[in-house]
Amino acid sequence: MIQDINAQYDLYRNPSAIRDVAQNIPNGKDEVETLKNVIEYIDSNVKWNRFYGIIPTRSNKTLLKEKSGSTADMNLLLNEILTAKGFETSMVMFSSRHHGQILFSYPIVNQFNSVLTVVKLNNGASNIILDASKLNKEQIEFGPLDVFNYHGIVIKKGEASFVKLNQKLSYYESSLKYDFMSNGNLVLYRKDKFNGYFYDDDVDEKNVLNRYLTESLDVRLDEEINDKTFFDTDSYVKNYKAKAVIPNAPFYTFINPLREFLKQYTFEDKNRQRKIEFNYPYLFNIQVKSKIPEGYEVIIDEKYKAHHKTELGLEYYQEAKVKDGQLILAIQFLLPEGVYEADKYNELKQFFEKIKTESLKEVLMKKK
Repeated sequence: MIQDINAQYDLYRNPSAIRDVAQNIPNGKDEVETLKNVIEYIDSNVKWNRFYGIIPTRSNKTLLKEKSGSTADMNLLLNEILTAKGFETSMVMFSSRHHGQILFSYPIVNQFNSVLTVVKLNNGASNIILDASKLNKEQIEFGPLDVFNYHGIVIKKGEASFVKLNQKLSYYESSLKYDFMSNGNLVLYRKDKFNGYFYDDDVDEKNVLNRYLTESLDVRLDEEINDKTFFDTDSYVKNYKAKAVIPNAPFYTFINPLREFLKQYTFEDKNRQRKIEFNYPYLFNIQVKSKIPEGYEVIIDEKYKAHHKTELGLEYYQEAKVKDGQLILAIQFLLPEGVYEADKYNELKQFFEKIKTESLKEVLMKKK
């Protein structure tokens, strides 16, 4: 099957024409910048016609003339330009998430519906997975989620080989700072930084901060500043400020901002036969700080601190402490893989049940 498909790709390659195109794309100060320049060229000059395909229907020259093509057409062009620019690349045939999984025992052609491009960087030390039909110009290392469906097959001469399509870890860092002012106001300063699949450009700006984390204090605050999300170096950043005039309450309760997020994970299968699939691997790093108003004290249960980890690499940590007149809550949660084998179901279930219980613990700030 692969030999036949590779032979058909050879009919659509135009290496001499592509060399001229590649020479007109500027080289950057390093290979990452050069790769971004190629991605910018593809994104500016050709568009996806909404058709998936594993075999091209247009040559590179025709695609550049018509400005529109299938996933196979576009990835062939991207692959040829990158090769002409000196990159080591591969084309991989795969089945997207919405199309279903391939069967290793009998991988016939109709199980596949698209192709992607893999680029080696740093002398082969790292791989970047790209789909020319859905390029991410800001976060080039995060390919579309739909392409990550276990394995694909490299389109090349010789013996066919399966490759595992691994996702890069997405990172979410949140800092929430509560300030009890002497004039009776409570002010919240919040800054969230996130990358990878935590970002979704279709989400309304008003909902960006509510997608994964809740605020720690259940107090109605009036928004003062809600900056638009912006990209800085390697992460998206969202700044937020809100305040409220609060009563001289007898106590305030600080909850875990991950509590609601963790509730979504339910493990109710009696006899799990299928793999356990998470949308993507991720790491949360959350810090909550609050000034302790005069006349108040903080009550921290001695069992609040927790640290759980498994041989699968999952890890959860939470701690609360008082330092320099401030209450500080720290929460971290690592899910290092997107897919786990069915025989790991009970281990995952036990881990998530533990950390969901930990997330229910609260810290009390009360009048002396």
